[in-house]
Amino acid sequence: MVGFSRRSVIASAVSGLAMGPISGSRVGAATGSGGDDGKVGEPEMTHIGRPRTPRLSPLSDKELTPQQQDVVHPSRRTYALNITRTLAHNPSLLGAWTTFASHLINASSLPARDREILILRTGLRCDCAYELAQHRVIAKQSGLNDSEIESILHDGSALSPFDKTLLQAADELVRDQCLSDATWIDLTARYRDEQVIDAIFTVGNYTIVSMALNSLGVEIEPDFEQFWVGQKLPGR
Repeated sequence: MVGFSRRSVIASAVSGLAMGPISGSRVGAATGSGGDDGKVGEPEMTHIGRPRTPRLSPLSDKELTPQQQDVVHPSRRTYALNITRTLAHNPSLLGAWTTFASHLINASSLPARDREILILRTGLRCDCAYELAQHRVIAKQSGLNDSEIESILHDGSALSPFDKTLLQAADELVRDQCLSDATWIDLTARYRDEQVIDAIFTVGNYTIVSMALNSLGVEIEPDFEQFWVGQKLPGR
């Protein structure tokens, strides 16, 4: 994946914005009609063009104030992703968001594999190339294989029934900001209450992140895969 560009990520993954139905889903069409025909209609999704260059440049180490240094390089870590260096323009927000995001990655009650299904589907629905590039790597470290990842980014046909429920949950939360009754029943049949809440907040967080990444024009790092080498993630 070295040398990823936004165009290549979208070409391979976000072509799914006009995808066919998710096989096996019980929820009705995206127009709002319920049904039990085993298919779900695709939402009407059109996206404005994304910036081709950064609107806010990521801050280099030389540009960081002491406050920014503390949030960009916690524990004196030397490498920082462009999302961190860009959000460092607002260090107070970055610090607060990092605490929240760290819970979702490091302390969530969700299995790591489930978490990454939700994040990848959210990145797809938000047309966020940066999020997709980063989390393709993390998803593989969390137990998903290439075929499953491609299925998440398309019609879900290669996935289990519960995996498809997670796709449906992400689709509904991004599109309607609410889970349908059918999806709630399917989630709560397996998940404890705290897991359902973590699932909702995972989609919510990565929707916000996608908004920021897209609006700020954050670019994918040529060497971003190196950041994740040796990183200890739950579920690995």
